[in-house]
Amino acid sequence: LLLLNPDACPAVGAIDSLLAHLLAHPADGIVGGRALNIRGGLEPRTCFGRITPWSLTSWAIGLSVLGRHSRVFAPESLGRWQRDTVRHVDVISGGFLLTSAPTWRKLGGFDETYRIYGEDQDLCLRARAIGCRPSITPNAVIVHNVGASSSNRVNRDVLVLTGRATVVRQHLGAFRGYGLAALRFGVAFRSFGERALRRSGRWTAVWRRRAEWAGGWRPDMPMPAFASTDAA
Repeated sequence: LLLLNPDACPAVGAIDSLLAHLLAHPADGIVGGRALNIRGGLEPRTCFGRITPWSLTSWAIGLSVLGRHSRVFAPESLGRWQRDTVRHVDVISGGFLLTSAPTWRKLGGFDETYRIYGEDQDLCLRARAIGCRPSITPNAVIVHNVGASSSNRVNRDVLVLTGRATVVRQHLGAFRGYGLAALRFGVAFRSFGERALRRSGRWTAVWRRRAEWAGGWRPDMPMPAFASTDAA
């Protein structure tokens, strides 16, 4: 089963390379590739490290922004690795992901609690919990027009934070309360900085909408009306 974003274009042979890797390493369960932006530069967001109390703390106080290429201060970004070697990772982006039908069925597919964003992280974390080892193969390349499927940054932030809050709630165990508080603090901290520096109010707008994202997705929540046009 192949998952592919509508704004991503696989290079010739990319899907064959994913399939060849998965057939050679069936225990991996899930495989992704390497993405380039439309200018030919690396687009690193094909894979991530898992959300942890430390990664949330680092994001909340801005260390992950100051040290965006640091494995210590931005552990979810996986440092300076160029996605140019085969490597096992915690999370494969659903924008370009191949899994076997038996693995998909064993996991029950995506958790439909997630309306958008975070469902790929949840899937991969559940896969790792049953013994899979999601991996990246650099032989599978896509060109990803990042941002083409999002027209409103604040709306996208709200959706992403809702997904992250859901992952925190479901996968951080005893630290879920701390994790949710760290998300709220991080947005509030950025909002305060914007106002102090008299800059545009992106994070202030997100903070004002915290009731929409702070608790994560719930099974009875509808898809936000703006999600169909502002994200994919």
